[in-house]
Amino acid sequence: DDPWRQLAKCGRVLLAAGSSMWEAACVGIPVAMVLVAENQKPAFAWGLLNGVPGVDVLTSGRGSSSLARDLRVALEGARCLPSLSNGASRVRDALLELAAA
Repeated sequence: DDPWRQLAKCGRVLLAAGSSMWEAACVGIPVAMVLVAENQKPAFAWGLLNGVPGVDVLTSGRGSSSLARDLRVALEGARCLPSLSNGASRVRDALLELAAA
């Protein structure tokens, strides 16, 4: 029911560069990313800018043994993403301001 309860106990995790990245940032677990879909490119780029290793499987033409090696190397270098803060209060304040206008 709650995979992050168990994943947070792991030393590191290999994950797709999607919404699980944001969850990992909140949990504070070291990650390595895999780019598997076009819509993940901004998050993948953000992770790379923050020192998190990643493997782009969208544009690579590598074979399975090369991919396995690249994934292993990325996972060995897993890093924590910057911590994220809950933005709900900012959204609330903006909505209240709009409602008052």
